[in-house]
Amino acid sequence: RQMCIRDRLYIYRPTREFNAGGWVDIFLNDEKKFGLENNSYGYIILKEGEYNLRAEGSKFGTNWWPGPATEKIIVAASKEYFVRVTPFLATDCPVTSYTVLWDWTCFYKNSKTEIIEIDKSIAIEEIAEATLVEQ
Repeated sequence: RQMCIRDRLYIYRPTREFNAGGWVDIFLNDEKKFGLENNSYGYIILKEGEYNLRAEGSKFGTNWWPGPATEKIIVAASKEYFVRVTPFLATDCPVTSYTVLWDWTCFYKNSKTEIIEIDKSIAIEEIAEATLVEQ
């Protein structure tokens, strides 16, 4: 009989002012797992192997302004993984008109979603007050 050791992948979104009202959907190998709102997290139990992780939303469906991000995740046996998903505002966009609005074309094209693996000690601090999403 073969024993199957599984690992836990935590995916979280820390509190950020930018895009605070939107949420991003998390996909693993093109299967939607859950949505992440500001200051929330979820987890997935995985077998050892390679996976494609994608964070994606839409301006009108989930109010997620930045574009999608993808990363390959390689899972080894008996390990916990922590991945942070963060929206970033394009800082190089000019301000237009007397109402101090961003140049929206630049904003759409240059805002981004970042997916990075985070050390457990840092991640634990960042998700200490976060809400576990329904899965």
